[in-house]
Amino acid sequence: LKRPKVGMIYGPPTRSSSVGATRYLFERVYEYPVTVIPTERLGRTELSRYNVLVFPEASQLLGGYSGFLGEPGIRRIEQWIQDGGTLITLGEATSWLTSDKVALLDTKSEYKEQQEEEPEESSAGSDSETEETPGKKIEPERERPDYTPGAVMRVSLDTEHWLAYGYGSQAKVMVNSRRIFTPLKLDMFLMADLLAWLDNGSPIPPMVHIRCYST
Repeated sequence: LKRPKVGMIYGPPTRSSSVGATRYLFERVYEYPVTVIPTERLGRTELSRYNVLVFPEASQLLGGYSGFLGEPGIRRIEQWIQDGGTLITLGEATSWLTSDKVALLDTKSEYKEQQEEEPEESSAGSDSETEETPGKKIEPERERPDYTPGAVMRVSLDTEHWLAYGYGSQAKVMVNSRRIFTPLKLDMFLMADLLAWLDNGSPIPPMVHIRCYST
């Protein structure tokens, strides 16, 4: 087997803490080399030189990854995946994949359910029917679930998945976000792998690994 060549994106809009932690994991913990690719050079980089690309956590500065890559860059990533490349995304980079303009991952972010309030009975002569409750005007139409500041979850692992190699049937993972996605689907090009889930069957996506799927 040939050792895969790994490239990791660095520079705006990536978060330096995510880049540093991921690079430390590759180079110090696993003692595996990783090539750092500046974001502004990604459009000129020959992607076929890499088997794996890692997109770390990113901010929405100047439009996030879309703002720096543009439509041509996004389509290059898509073609690279279809040609057999493996894309790993962390944090908001995963949310970026699910956006309508990118559409590289067939899932969507889930939001809180909007609870409908029953209208209050108004007395005769009251103009409450035309008045809105203070605060309603500033409530967002869609709101993500409450943020989890840090919780250790016990999850079950798919022991036949290559990412679980060396682990037992269970592991403990840190959950510290508010990102929840609908169940992943398959299409003719891409397949996202589910590695871990809670005891109640709910999937845990601390990161998403996308590989080429051919029919």
